[in-house]
Amino acid sequence: MKRFDHRDVEHLRRIVGSRLGLQVEDDKLDALAEIFYRRLQARSKMDTASYLGMLDSRVNAREELRILASQLTVAETYFFRGPEHFSALRSIAIPDRLRAMESRRELRILSAGCASGEEAYSVAIVLQEELPQACPTKVVVKGIDINPIMLARAKRAEYSVWALRETSEQMQRKYFQARSDSYRLDARICAMVNFEEANLAVQDGADWDRADYYDVIFCRNVLMYLVPEAALQAVARLTRALVPGGYLFLSHAETLRGMSQDFHLRHSCDAFYYQRRTADRASEAEPLPAKAFEASAEIDAAWVQAVRRASEHIENLSRDTTRHLEPAVAMAAVEDRSHGRASTQLGFALDLLNREKYREALDALDRLPAESIRDGDAQLLRAVVLTNSGQTSAAESVCGQVLAADELNASAHYLLALCREHAKDIPQATEHDEAAIYLDPAFSLPHLHLGLLAKRAGDLARARRELSEADALLRKEDASRILLLGGGFNRKALMEFTEAQLRACGGTS
Repeated sequence: MKRFDHRDVEHLRRIVGSRLGLQVEDDKLDALAEIFYRRLQARSKMDTASYLGMLDSRVNAREELRILASQLTVAETYFFRGPEHFSALRSIAIPDRLRAMESRRELRILSAGCASGEEAYSVAIVLQEELPQACPTKVVVKGIDINPIMLARAKRAEYSVWALRETSEQMQRKYFQARSDSYRLDARICAMVNFEEANLAVQDGADWDRADYYDVIFCRNVLMYLVPEAALQAVARLTRALVPGGYLFLSHAETLRGMSQDFHLRHSCDAFYYQRRTADRASEAEPLPAKAFEASAEIDAAWVQAVRRASEHIENLSRDTTRHLEPAVAMAAVEDRSHGRASTQLGFALDLLNREKYREALDALDRLPAESIRDGDAQLLRAVVLTNSGQTSAAESVCGQVLAADELNASAHYLLALCREHAKDIPQATEHDEAAIYLDPAFSLPHLHLGLLAKRAGDLARARRELSEADALLRKEDASRILLLGGGFNRKALMEFTEAQLRACGGTS
């Protein structure tokens, strides 16, 4: 294979990101270089500069971009992947949308990033099973994908036995016809689905994103492969295409945290998913109970910098496992006139919190400027102080206010878990910890809390699993989050505590 100048490969990576929206990670650059080489060979050994120039100029580039997309997005999937999402579709989304449709008699579902069609056809099978034969509702299922080769496979509707590995024998007999080396999908299901080549992240002339059109959208394992700008664009287009009150299913590794405030987070059938907000809030299903606090995703930059400076100072000075901080440490770190009174006062309250002077910390928060006292950062810190001082009912009230503005904040769900445990509501504590982990997979503290809950319940297998994950994540946990949510412990103390608990459960760190 030709040896490329790394700058040429980086140039192609930028084009792929800007024109297709696809993220090429550093460990995939060799694969991208190989594709680069094959494309030059296919174009009669076109030189590197001409090829990149053609893509940059967008002259005669559309077909080449389609080919690149087909080689960069080969996906492996199967029928009924993520069965809990299909359970939620069956028991929650479909009945709710049928009730909400009023005079419209067309149920519309989109499978975005449908690959070779298994997800879209799985949706169609669920609809075929769930909708009464006498129901006058017409069903529209659309699958879209950027990869033309995958779409061609979807339209053939022939699948290997491996693609049916999560499909029950009963469903296989009912909806698939066995052939010598494959299974052919029933024509009734094929007729329910149509496919279109389209790019979620780029305006390409496709007509899938009509405003307020779809009742349910599946977009699983797509956003994670997009560059950040393209992911935001895709979320915006999906939001626009979904009816108010409609449902959005992402994969377990994807969240809308930090990307959109247009959705409620829902949890049922052991699955997290989203429902687009409506103007009529009273008509919506209840979200996860907002009984505790959460930090806003858009915390003021001055506050973030203040917390980081304090945490870094404390990290340098605190080398033992003591829970007490020197009185002047945090205050000295955040006493910066350029950040104004609010940041100084918040830093002072943070210092008091870590010295367990809870009453004084609340007094400091009460002295914030009027325009700052209701900000997400101040509410977050107030809820932490209240939680740590045992005033969990008051903490839940504050958290409710914060979550009303931002349901997707992982820290708030974690604090709610602590409050629910204090109220001896272990199922809700567990649910909020799980929500925090779903929203931020790198968040160590809810794993630690879940491990402790599982240990107390005698579920040592889960305790070992959660504590092991907490131990690994604590090594990389954000210093400011430890300072704010670590209960006064520094990183070293939290890690030693976690490792001791893991050993007590029969695990190793």
